[in-house]
Amino acid sequence: MARTGRPRIQIDPGLFEGLCRIQCTKREICGVLSVTESTLLRWVKRNYGGATFDTIHEKHSDVGKMSLRRAQMKAAEAGNAAMLIWLGKQLLDQKDLSRFEHTVETRTPISIVEVIRPDSSGPVSD
Repeated sequence: MARTGRPRIQIDPGLFEGLCRIQCTKREICGVLSVTESTLLRWVKRNYGGATFDTIHEKHSDVGKMSLRRAQMKAAEAGNAAMLIWLGKQLLDQKDLSRFEHTVETRTPISIVEVIRPDSSGPVSD
């Protein structure tokens, strides 16, 4: 029996996975692919063996994170000092230690100020 109704929207799996790799949100992916969220979720379930969007997005975004880490390591190996410091903080739990000392020296005595209400002639007393 021939299928009737509107034809299914075709989504390029390579484009979808590429958008996941660069950490695009679900909303951004829908915008790029010109589909609604419900259409995207149904397409993912149908094309990835019943898996959820979140599962597939995480899988492919992890690949993107690995690529980013690889590029950072290359920059650090090339002598990029800022990248070396940043990676040391992120991966080796290194920290910038700063020690601040603050000394206050007072030479002026502290005076007590009396508050005078505009409607009275003397100081406020409690």
